[in-house]
Formats: sequence, structure tokens, C-alpha cells
Amino acid sequence: MEYVDYNSTTIQSDRGENLYILLDFFRTLCNYERTSWNLKPIYWIHDSLIRSERPEAARLWKEDIKQKSSGLAENGLREYAELCQKYGVRLQCVYQRLSERFVRPLDIAQMCGLVFDSISAVRKEGENNPIFEELSKEVEAFASSPSGNGFELPEWLTTLQDEVVLSRVDSKEERRENDSKEDPFESIPFLPIERLSRSEIEEQLHSTVSEFKGQSHKRR
Repeated sequence: MEYVDYNSTTIQSDRGENLYILLDFFRTLCNYERTSWNLKPIYWIHDSLIRSERPEAARLWKEDIKQKSSGLAENGLREYAELCQKYGVRLQCVYQRLSERFVRPLDIAQMCGLVFDSISAVRKEGENNPIFEELSKEVEAFASSPSGNGFELPEWLTTLQDEVVLSRVDSKEERRENDSKEDPFESIPFLPIERLSRSEIEEQLHSTVSEFKGQSHKRR
């Protein structure tokens, strides 16, 4: 997508020797993506809080992430601005990604968390209910800020579509009944916890290290 943006919106792309310009933008983008990847477990926790109906905990979690990642987000945007000034090039898709500031996945998860309740509420009360209205406002907010290069659907829209498909399968009451009937943890046998002394732990560590060294020597 970044190459399509570079190739279709800049005149520098007409000369192959200018490819280093795109690579410089890629470096800044890769730094952002690396941090975003490391935040995946944080995003999953936020999503779990939303789906377990703990909105206040999810909100506090989001604010904490936003505060702690603000410095990294600003660094990425500053590097992007410096590259734009240096090369006279603006890659909108790179800018949009950096502008997410590591919190847009949380906003998308928050919006998707309303889908299931909205569908259930519409089935019972019609579209005139507060949950559906809240979801509509969230969708309008995303739609008012165009994203992507126009060649592909925005990520938030595809995620929302997937959530709608999954949410239309059954109602929340039916899902809870299914969960209670088929508890995956019931089949796991109980294993007693055996506490080790300090000397036993050190002995096991020493044995593991010795075994690892022996395998390393064999490979050589």
C-alpha cells in the first residue's frame, strides 16, 4: 500500500534512483510497526475488558496506554515531518498510520464492542435505543476521517464487518448458555502445586545449564 501511494502521488517515483526516499519513510514506519507489534498483548487485554463488560476498566487501560506511548508516537510524527521537508514528499498512508499514536486499535475495539449489544437491542427495540445510537456515533466519527489510499477498504471498516458477521450468529443469552454448557476448563485435570526449596531450584538450574552446554559442544 505504501508503494502504491508513493508511485501514484509523487513525481519522485518516476526515477528509479529515488527509491531510497521511500526506504527512508519505510524505516520510520517500521519503527512504529515494531512498537505496535510489541503492544499486541496490551491490545488483547483491552479487548478482553470490553468483551467482559468492564467499560470503566477498559477506559482506564486505554488512557494509561495513551499516556505511556505518547512520547514514541510524537517521535514518529516528528521523523515523518523531517522526511517530508527533506524530500518534498508526503505519503498519506504513512502519515495516517503514524497518526494512530498506538491507540486507534483500542478505539476500533471499543466500537466493535458495541456491535453485539446493538444487534440485540435493535431486534428487541428497533433502532431507537441508546446502544445503537452510540454505535452510530462511533461509526460516523471514523467515517468522517478518511483513511487509506482509496484502493483498499480501511482497516476499521473491515474489522467492523467481521464483527457484525460474528455477532449475528446468536444472541448474547444464547452465547452465555453455550459457554456454561461447554466449559473447556472442566476437562483439565487438577495438578497439585509442588513447592521447591532454594537448593532444589539451584540444582535443577545447574542441571539444565550443564545439559545445554553439552548439547552445544555436540553441535560444534
